[in-house]
This record gives sequence, C-alpha cells and structure tokens, in this order.
Amino acid sequence: FTADGKGVKFVADANWTVNRGGTFVAAGEAIEVVHDGANLEVAAGSYDVYLNADASKAYFMEVGKTPAK
Repeated sequence: FTADGKGVKFVADANWTVNRGGTFVAAGEAIEVVHDGANLEVAAGSYDVYLNADASKAYFMEVGKTPAK
C-alpha cells in the first residue's frame, strides 16, 4: 500500500456500511480499528498492511516486515 499522507479506512465490499478506522501512531504499531472510527492518518510512504478484523487490529508495516506474534 502506498499512502499519500491523507486519511484512509478499511471498508467491506466497497460499501461504507461496514468501515473501520482508528488512530495511526507509527509504522509497526498495532492500531485498534473500530466501526465508524476516525480516518487513519497514515504517514506518506509504502507499507505492507495487515488487518485482523476478528481482533479489531491493523498494522501498517515497513515493506517486507510482518507484525510480531
């Protein structure tokens, strides 16, 4: 994913009925994503993105890195 420094959200089926947002702090840190949460103000750059919808967690990782287990 390439972020442009503007807000992003996770949406289901390109439909805003189900959307998740939260607060981005830094690459590699877990983000609690909640329904109708704030746009994620992700710093401009390239990321590998991981979403665990069941746990309501997302990660924007440096390219090639994965979240710690």
